[in-house]
Amino acid sequence: MKVISYYTNEKYERAAKLLETSLNRFGIANEIEHVTDQGTPLKNKHFKASYLLWKLQETKEDILVWMDADTVLRKNPLTFRYPTQDVMMYSPGGGYFWSTVVILRNTDAAKEILRAWIEGHKQKPLCSDANIPEDRRIGHLHARYVWYEPVFRPMYPEEDPIVEHYCLGRNT
Repeated sequence: MKVISYYTNEKYERAAKLLETSLNRFGIANEIEHVTDQGTPLKNKHFKASYLLWKLQETKEDILVWMDADTVLRKNPLTFRYPTQDVMMYSPGGGYFWSTVVILRNTDAAKEILRAWIEGHKQKPLCSDANIPEDRRIGHLHARYVWYEPVFRPMYPEEDPIVEHYCLGRNT
């Protein structure tokens, strides 16, 4: 199992260093790299699905976990090591997924889902996140894996985040 991520500019590079530090604290293998800016924040988000497909095709790992560069790991996540589905993401419902954290098993099914995600962005180019049709192969992560304090604290006052998301794109 390995956590992967990318960043496109200095602001996200600083955040990615915090992500790397948090992963290293738990002894989790990771690969965080700079990629060429795709031109707009939306295009940078859309690139994620293609990047994930490329990484899944080239890796020998059984499991890859994507974490946005502006996240940090707060607790050791067993779900990363033992996913129950081919792909796992948080969904607030309505067929919409947040791609802050994406757990991928190295299966043909996961690659098919990533191809559908890529196609979804072609069909709806203004959709900002994982535009994927409902699929039984996609498991749902709890909000603790994509924790954005202003959104989730009121909903889950007793919960503690596993992954905390700082949403740098919203704070600029």
